[in-house]
Amino acid sequence: MLQPRLHRCCRAALLICFSCSASSLPMLCDLVQQDSPHFDYRSTSHALYRLSILCHAYFTQLQSAHLTSREAQQAAWIEYVEPALQTLGQLLIRHMDSCDAWGVSISFWAYGNLQCSDEAVFAALCERGLTIIDDFSAVDCASTIVGIAKLRVRPRCQREFLDHLLAHTADLLASVDAWSSREVANVLWGLSKIGAAGPSRRSLLEGPLEMTLWRLQEFSVQELAIVVYSCGRMRLRLPQQLAQITQHIAARSEELNPLDAA
Repeated sequence: MLQPRLHRCCRAALLICFSCSASSLPMLCDLVQQDSPHFDYRSTSHALYRLSILCHAYFTQLQSAHLTSREAQQAAWIEYVEPALQTLGQLLIRHMDSCDAWGVSISFWAYGNLQCSDEAVFAALCERGLTIIDDFSAVDCASTIVGIAKLRVRPRCQREFLDHLLAHTADLLASVDAWSSREVANVLWGLSKIGAAGPSRRSLLEGPLEMTLWRLQEFSVQELAIVVYSCGRMRLRLPQQLAQITQHIAARSEELNPLDAA
């Protein structure tokens, strides 16, 4: 009994290595289609993450170099991305009972990055997320919030999960050391897109801002620009705190790129 199980675990670990080493979108999509019977929940989540990264890089390169028409890019999406997404979505649902907080969060992040909505997958992810919400770490909360924020269409199944996620995030914000500067900036950015209401609103909005002020030197200029942008978008009325951050940005203005400055 142990030998087949060990073999499956080793195979799944190898698949994660292979998906990491896949240097192109077609290569990763071929891997997904050929080896999908051997994917477990972790290799499935990781392949979905890699798909979002390679897909963004692939189409950004095509657009910036004007290498193909919009119709050709759409054809490439249909040929490579859609079949891989369908396969990975089915695998996620199949392995959902084993999925941990990392798997749920990175899957939401990947779908958000791809700006693709799959109601069946989201329903399963939300149900699983509600079951294991107490296991979500700061990085899991930040990744999930960013993923959901990037999705233009939010099905009903996300509402209950999002409420619990935001409440759990508010609780975690009490632990300063649990958060990196990037995660703090990402949470504020996500909240500026999805909004925050209810009893957790104050701690959700003021907690990250106070954390930014406490650890100002740890933040990059880009992260501080995200903080200021997000607070402005939410019309957060804390002028003294925001003034302190903008003064710090001004002192390091040579590190700003044009997008951050805007």
